[in-house]
Amino acid sequence: MPLKEKIIKVAPISGNIGIIFISVCFFVALLNYNNSNYNYSIFNHFISELGHTGNSQLYYIFSLGLCVGGPLLGLFIMGLGFHLDNKIGYIASVIGVISSIACVFVGVFPADIYLRPHLLSALTFFYGNLLATIIFSIAIYTDQKNKIPNWYIIPSFLVVTAGFIFLSLPKDSVIEFFKDRNAYIRPDYWANPIFEWLVFFTLALWIILIARHLKIYNESNSN
Repeated sequence: MPLKEKIIKVAPISGNIGIIFISVCFFVALLNYNNSNYNYSIFNHFISELGHTGNSQLYYIFSLGLCVGGPLLGLFIMGLGFHLDNKIGYIASVIGVISSIACVFVGVFPADIYLRPHLLSALTFFYGNLLATIIFSIAIYTDQKNKIPNWYIIPSFLVVTAGFIFLSLPKDSVIEFFKDRNAYIRPDYWANPIFEWLVFFTLALWIILIARHLKIYNESNSN
């Protein structure tokens, strides 16, 4: 079997395992987060705070999730590009793989120790993910062979909307937070981390749905 077909075959498994592994690691780290001032909440804590070495007792589990999950998602993205098999899909696939590599470095560089490398990795991931999802949507919509039904653009739209809002939100409060994390008084509901979590949830949904389609495609072609 050619390498291209092998990657298409393992892509849905890789995508599901990758996003589930990351989610489980996030949840484990969240349950063991310890801060004398705040309990962890997705409504006012950033995802990366699960990787802070000071308050997150199992920060290394968070990092492990990204370091293992990132390459698995990269393999999934490659499989999606090969499945579409058109120029637009391949462009999206390259950007998506770069985004997956950046995901690994988000885990490698804890934000409370290596802030600049962490921010660079995180922004590369978010912007790359946003761009890749948009281009994949174009590839799906313009594909004359209709290998992926057009309704899959709907979950793509959710990812793009959440990502666009997150990246467009005012950063004043975030800058104040980074200046002194311990002194910063968090609001009960903070838009920046809320939409960061929404990006993750919508992206997870998108991966699961696309992986399901690829699984069905592989099963139908194996018969």
